[in-house]
Amino acid sequence: MELVSAVIITHNRKDLVMRAIESVLTQTYTNIECIVVDDASTDGTVELLSSSEDINYIYIPKSESRGGNHARNVGIAASHGVYVAFLDDDDYWLPTKIEKQLEQKKKKKCGVVYCDNRPDKTFPEKISVTTADHDINYVMLKRNEFFLNNLRYYFEHGCFRFKDLRCKEAVLKALSY
Repeated sequence: MELVSAVIITHNRKDLVMRAIESVLTQTYTNIECIVVDDASTDGTVELLSSSEDINYIYIPKSESRGGNHARNVGIAASHGVYVAFLDDDDYWLPTKIEKQLEQKKKKKCGVVYCDNRPDKTFPEKISVTTADHDINYVMLKRNEFFLNNLRYYFEHGCFRFKDLRCKEAVLKALSY
């Protein structure tokens, strides 16, 4: 079983982050590492999570804090998985999420699987790039040549939709266009 790295970023949400962590740790697909990147919390999150043996807890002090995008990149850099999955601290996964995504990846022979509550019916294999985190697109794409080659194929066949020009530029940069 290939390792999946789940990256959760948090900032002052100690009352919410435990639900997100528990949803990662109770997945039916069990080869998962849970990385929680704390972006300078001051609400007791450090005390709550720093002694947990079930997660890789990374604290970014206020002097080094550069926001959510940087925290996600820190999580990616710390990951050991073949795949990286992101979860917001105020959200949670259903127990079979990772298992189902990996099944779809294998079944469809694709490099990217994503969830979207607003499916685009114009092209069934459309990839959404709607994040405001433009730098992370580049980091994630450059990390895996198989992933990158699949994205080139999808891009060349018009299968992307972009939130804005900055998202498109990040993908073009990553794909070396």
